[in-house]
Order: sequence, then C-alpha cells, then structure tokens
Amino acid sequence: LSVFLVLLFSPWVGFSFRCGRSPNPLKFLEQINLRKKMPALRLCGRRWRSASDDYVYVGLMGVVANAAWFACLLYLCITYRTNDCPQQALLIAYIVFHLFTTLFLLVMDALLVHHSARGSLPDVGKREFVETLLFVELLLLMLESFVIALGSVALFAIPPCDLSSTGRRVLFSVIVSSYVVFGIRVLSWWWDYDRLGGTEDDTLPKKLTKLWRQRLRRICCFATATDENWEELASTFYVLFEGSDVVASDITAGLILLHGRQRAALAKARRNRGPEYYSASDQIKPLSGTADATVLKTMAYYVPYALGAYGWMPLIHNDPCAGTIGLLRSCCTGPCLCCVSQLENTGDNCCHCSLVALRAQLVGVNCTVLYSSFRSIVGHTAYFISVDHTNRTIVLACRGTLSISDTVTDGLATPKQVHIPSIGNVRIHPGAYAAAVSVLAEMRQRQLVERAMHDYPEHKLVICGHSLGAAVAVILGCILRPDYPELHVYAYGCPALLDFASAEACSPFVTMLAVGHDLVPRLSMHRLLRLRSDLLAAIYHAAQPKWRIFASTICKRFATVWWQDPEHALSQPGSHTDTRHDPARIEPLLPPGRIIHLIKSEVTSKFCRKKRAYRPYWAARTNFSTLIISGRMAWDHFPGYTADSLLEAVQQNVVALDPEVDPNAHEAAPNTRTILELDLDTRDTKMYSEL
Repeated sequence: LSVFLVLLFSPWVGFSFRCGRSPNPLKFLEQINLRKKMPALRLCGRRWRSASDDYVYVGLMGVVANAAWFACLLYLCITYRTNDCPQQALLIAYIVFHLFTTLFLLVMDALLVHHSARGSLPDVGKREFVETLLFVELLLLMLESFVIALGSVALFAIPPCDLSSTGRRVLFSVIVSSYVVFGIRVLSWWWDYDRLGGTEDDTLPKKLTKLWRQRLRRICCFATATDENWEELASTFYVLFEGSDVVASDITAGLILLHGRQRAALAKARRNRGPEYYSASDQIKPLSGTADATVLKTMAYYVPYALGAYGWMPLIHNDPCAGTIGLLRSCCTGPCLCCVSQLENTGDNCCHCSLVALRAQLVGVNCTVLYSSFRSIVGHTAYFISVDHTNRTIVLACRGTLSISDTVTDGLATPKQVHIPSIGNVRIHPGAYAAAVSVLAEMRQRQLVERAMHDYPEHKLVICGHSLGAAVAVILGCILRPDYPELHVYAYGCPALLDFASAEACSPFVTMLAVGHDLVPRLSMHRLLRLRSDLLAAIYHAAQPKWRIFASTICKRFATVWWQDPEHALSQPGSHTDTRHDPARIEPLLPPGRIIHLIKSEVTSKFCRKKRAYRPYWAARTNFSTLIISGRMAWDHFPGYTADSLLEAVQQNVVALDPEVDPNAHEAAPNTRTILELDLDTRDTKMYSEL
C-alpha cells in the first residue's frame, strides 16, 4: 500500500517541487489545464506531442481491445472452478480485480472518445475534460503496474503444491498479457512525451535547435557533414516546425484541408475548360511545330543518361526480379570488370554493380562511357562522362538524390548569394551549388572534359541530370558555358534553384521537364514558410473536427464545410511575431530555363490500374510558385516514372504539330488545330522499344 501511495502522488510531488511551490493537490489540479486555446495538449504542467482531439481513433481501438480483454477475463471467471487448494480463491480474486480494472478502462476510453470528438479543430474549450480523463488514466496506469507486480510476486511466492498446474498456467497467462498491455500503454505515453515541453523561458530556441541537431545526426548517422552543415540544417528544421503550438496530427489535418481547397480550385479550372490546376491567367501553351517536336524527342533521347547515373539500386527497385537477373547476367556475360582501373570507375562497390547497371541502362544507345564516379558525400554527387556517337556529343550526367548524404545536401536550402561569371550575382540553392563546385573541381583535376573534347573535337557538350543532378547540371552549365558556348543542359525534375532573373538568363541553354504534380520544382525555403503559414491558417479556421477531416479521406460524405471563412481563410496566415517564420524575408527560388510541363490529359482504368496520358505544354516558371498538395506529388518525381511519362508522351502523339508554323512558333501564339504524328526514325523507335 505504501508503494502504491508513493507511485500515486509522485507526479504531483515532483511537479510541485519543480515549480518551487508547496505540495497542494488542489493547486496541482488547477495546473492540469494550461493555455487551453492552443491545440497542443497540456498535462501535468507541460506540453505534450498530442492534442486533445487525437484520441478518437486511439480511444476506439482501446475500447475494442479492452472489450476483448474483458470478455477473456469474464470467461475465465465463469469457467475456471477448481478447489485443489486454498490459494485458488486468491487467483480468482486477482482475476476479478483485473476484470473490474479493465471495465473501468473501457468506460474511460469510451468517455475519452466522446469528449475528444467534440468541437472543431481549433475549438479546444469543448474538449477541456480530456486532460482530466488522461490524468485519471495515468494514475490508473500506475495502479495497474502495482497490481501486475503483486501478481508476479504471487506467481513465484506460492509453493507449487498449493496451486495446481492449470491455475499456475492461468495466472502466468494473465500476467504476461497484462505486461503486454501495460507495455503498449507505456510506449504510447513515452511517444507523446516532449523532452522540452516544460521549457518556457528564453533558452527554448537554443535548446530546440540543439535537439534538432541531435535528431538529424542520429537519423543521418551515415552522412559525413561538417558541424556548420548540421547547424544550418537544424536551424532550418527549427524554423519550419517550431514556434507554433501544433502537433503532427494538426499538420496532417491542415494538409488535408489545403488539398480539399486546391481540389475545389481544380474543379473550377476544369469547368472553365482549362488544363488541370491552371487558371486563365496562367501562361501555358501547347507544344507545336517541328522545332518543339525535336526538343521533346531530344529530351526523350537523353533521359537514359540521367537514369543511368543512379546506378544499380533503382534498376532493382523498379523490377526486383528482372532487374536482379539482368544485373547478374550482365556481370557474368558482359566484359570483365575485375580489371577496371580506378581512373575509369571510382566510388563503386567491389563488383562494379553501378557501372554494370549504367551500361545496361544505355544498352540501346550508341555511346562509350569514359569515366564514372559513384562517390556520394555531403556536398558532392555521383556523375559520369560518355561519348554519344549518334548525336556526336559529350554527355555529362549527374545523379539525383539517392543516399542519405544527398538528402542532407538537399536540406541545405536557405538561399545564398554567389557570383557566376556567365550570369553575375545570383541567389542560389547552397547545397546544389556546393555539389556542383565539388564535381567541377574533380573534373578539372582529372581534366575529364578537356581530354574528351580533345579526343572528339567536333562533338558538343551536353549536361543532363534528374532532381539534385538536374540542379548540379544547370550550375555546371552556367559555369562552363563561357568555355563551351554551344553546350546545352537537359534538366528532368529540377528543383527551385535560382532567383527569377538568373532563371530567365538560363533559358537559351537550359531545357527543363516537369511531370504532373511534381513537388520538387515547386519546393524552396520561401514556399515552405508560406506553406507553414497556410497550414496554421487552415488549422485555426477549420470548421470540422479532426476525426471528421481524417474520415473524409476515406468517405467523401464527411467533407461538408471545410472553412469558417472560406474567402479569407488563407489571407490571415497566423501571427509572424518571429521574423524567421515570415516568407517575405527569403527571396523565392524558381526552376531554371525553358520549362516543358507534362500535364495529365486523360486517365484510363484497366484491370484496377490507372494509366495516365500526358500532354506537353510550355509553362512559365511562375506557374510553379505554389505547392500542390496531392497524393502524386512525390510519385511524379521518381526518375523511372518521369522517363516513362516522357517516352509515352512522345509515342502517343500528344504533341500538336502544324507544318505551316514557323520552327520558332513556340514563342508566338500556338496553332493547335491539327495533331500529327511525330517523325520518329528507326533508331529512336528501337531505343524506345528496348527501354
């Protein structure tokens, strides 16, 4: 009994002495609910990682689990009747006690579901009783731990002769099951515990930045980065995720609300007979004319180079069986790779699997790989140089994000100003710029481009890449263009990289491709801060409870009224008392060059699988100034899907052509009266079929 009393009052005593107050239970109960106007839960004088409306579905699962456990215990009480020894009464009493404890937890979970489902998302006042219920459950959790400990002692303290083997097995089963349930509850409380939830002083920003740095070092433990990189990355995450009293479920609900608002805008755009998610003011025009068809065919021709830079992992990921068999067959029947010198292939594994996958990816292209480097660290990316004998070009292909080090490079996203001689002072993505400078220094040290151009003097330089590799390719093109004026860059899914003026200056030698709802071309620090403001506005203007918002993703009948003020919900994005959260303090970055955007034209279903057809448009870079919340915003960026969509767009005759239009017709108003087939020669057709 004394141990139970200590466990019961230890949270109150610890809270009281931590606050410097005399122990007063009534004062402690008054401190349970603090700052009720904020969504985050306040319990025992500290902030937790959950909100008061997060316990609807969790409580329902608790009701089901406790009901099942109650039925099992009730069955034991009814059916277990043996009178072998006096200790049987102790076993029955222990089971009955567990029975009533489970019944009490069942009632508490039902009350928790009822109170947690009340009110809209920002209306915390209607859920003020949730904190009291959780506090009672916390006390009951301590009582349950004491009872389980008594059962464990009884299991080993009762002599074997005093309890039958059946009774001992029943007691053992009840105790083990109780330990499992108790462990699940303790894990849930530990998950909701916030280490810095009790910190409210001026040291909170510094502590949170340190906490994010520790988290990132643990997650990215295989990435070798400098302390400056970790500090910058931790500051970025602190600015994005801290400074607002919301939890992860609130962010998810806000994304669902923004997605619903964007879907309404899409429906309005479709009623106006415009392409998907474009309004009449957006600057888009379909590709037309022979010149545009040639540009699209050229981008489709160089896309295997961008995919080949990824090495062997995407090859197996896209098709585990065929990819693995093809890789092993190439290693066994292809040229011997055991004697490949380090000057030809660096950073690969002992079997040179990435080089084998690269050659397998380029099986339909008449080319020769001169040098490949698959070394990947923070501020550096993999790349290779090859000679394309068909188009008479030297191709430099850079790899996109594949490793944890590449992810850290992507996260260094706060724009910085640098000087590039060909375009002047620019605001640029610092991670991509560091990777481009590192690749350029390695190439100049080995004189890779110089030797290739010396051996093939009539060839032109082409640089291509996907994702992070596209950004590195654009920066390399800007740096190398004074030495090679005829070079051209083909960027697939390039991220927001440069300021508006610099992105426009790249148009003569950069052509970019974006597919559907691709997230990366729209992603920058400025837009993330603006998304943060829109999320806060969506959360604090929501007219529905959180459980209903989540249910609307499964059943649309729950999506009735989303906003309390639909016209001005996003015009008041919350308070910007901290200037670090203001999007206006950071200049927005935009994707570079001329942009071909593949927009979904139709969707066909076959055998429960949807197939999307895309039509290419010339798009203005300002069309990528808003993040589109969609289930396909990550899938549309995958390199394999980007390549498939581009090749299908070429093959399915979706380019509007008119022989009477001037080759430079894409600069004028397009003529889309006729749709003709692309003039694909035999070599291109063979390459597409092999791919």
